[in-house]
Amino acid sequence: MSNRGDSNINDSITSSLIFSHFDTYTNPDDETEVQTLLSKLSNRSKQRLDQAEQKLMQAKKRDQEYIEYCKKYTVTQTKLSVIFSEIQRQMGVLKRLVISIGGKSKAMLGEIEKFRMYQETCIYELTIVLERLQKKPLHSQLVNSQTTASSSLDKKTLFDFVNIESVTDLKLRAEEELNETKGIEQLANTILVEVDDQFREISQSSRKLFESNPEIMSAYQEGFNLSTSSSHRRTPSQDLALHDASTQQNISTEVDLNKNEIKAMSNIVLEVAGHHDRLKHVLSNPVFSSTIDVEEMEEKTNQLSNKIHELEQLSTRIDVNCSQVQSRYTRFSDFYRSAMGCHQDLLKISPGIPPKVVQIDEVKTIFHQRRMNCDVIFEEIRDLTLWYGLFMTSYDKLLTEIERRRKEQDKSQKMVEQFKKQLNQEYETEELARQQFFEDYGKYLPVSLCPSIMEKATKYQIVSENFTSSLPDVRDNETSESL
Repeated sequence: MSNRGDSNINDSITSSLIFSHFDTYTNPDDETEVQTLLSKLSNRSKQRLDQAEQKLMQAKKRDQEYIEYCKKYTVTQTKLSVIFSEIQRQMGVLKRLVISIGGKSKAMLGEIEKFRMYQETCIYELTIVLERLQKKPLHSQLVNSQTTASSSLDKKTLFDFVNIESVTDLKLRAEEELNETKGIEQLANTILVEVDDQFREISQSSRKLFESNPEIMSAYQEGFNLSTSSSHRRTPSQDLALHDASTQQNISTEVDLNKNEIKAMSNIVLEVAGHHDRLKHVLSNPVFSSTIDVEEMEEKTNQLSNKIHELEQLSTRIDVNCSQVQSRYTRFSDFYRSAMGCHQDLLKISPGIPPKVVQIDEVKTIFHQRRMNCDVIFEEIRDLTLWYGLFMTSYDKLLTEIERRRKEQDKSQKMVEQFKKQLNQEYETEELARQQFFEDYGKYLPVSLCPSIMEKATKYQIVSENFTSSLPDVRDNETSESL
């Protein structure tokens, strides 16, 4: 060692050790040989001392690196705890918000879909009724019985009695309202899909983060209680305090462990230095060379290699500790950067979700306003659909009624003709009877005796009170021909 304290004390100790070996006197040749050997041993011990001091210096340097990595590791763990806590908190808030938006959106979409189906049904039913009217031809006898007015000449089907202009206008307005409803429905769906996509992107980012390093996550799982299903969750500050206390305790233990290694290495270096100082002291005082146990000194010098080996082992243990904490720091640093990236994604995406609540409410308001405005239109369409359906049914009943009246009219006409004939027969019989009475007796009676006896028989006529025009023959062709 270049600067060693308490050198005087070491010199006195070395001198006492050397003087304790004064017992014999050696000749000059032996003394020269001993000096040479001691010089070699001193050089070797100096080399070992240099090696030992270098290894101690390297170990101390590594220990300082280790301490710095421990500090960085602790800081990184603390930052991770804060980031994890914040990510978990914001994810919880966003999850509740997304659930709320999803509930509102789905309820509104269900309402919109129901109304859209009602609109489509109204338009479809009116279209079907109009198509049936177009396919329902007027009976040929009814066409022939129409007046000669120009407005009636071109009526060939029931559809010709429809006010096409007003119905077409009504259908166009209804279809416009239907398209508006579809647009509102699409807008609501778009908002819901955007929210789902945004939350899915954030969830995938956080899930990828949590799954990227299971070892770190398992270590943090107990300290931070990341599970949202726990019924006894600690607050983020409590989690952070518990984790920091545990981390500080672990780091303190590892630092103390390195200190023990450094202390053991320092003791070994002092031991090597003491041996080298002893050799230097003997060489600097030739009188001691004759009394030194050269074999013992050589044996102890040879044993210095074992001391170097012990230093290497202790240094290796410090290197392993340093490499381990460096590796942990590197992993945690990488993980922290990933966590920061996830947090940045969260900060970038999450602000776009809360406004969706306002958008959903705005869409709902627009939908209710549109619904109020178009209720009248679709009520009118339903009324028209019902009216034209009854029109078709009434037309079928009309044909039946015409045939019934025509038959009844024929029946009444036959009764009238038969009764007329019977009345005429009765009249002629009565008239013949009166003429016979006049020929036989009346001409002999004075008129003044009974003037009315000379009157003719009463002749009756059947007169209808209401004129009934002829009804068209709406029977099918086979029936008409057979009749």
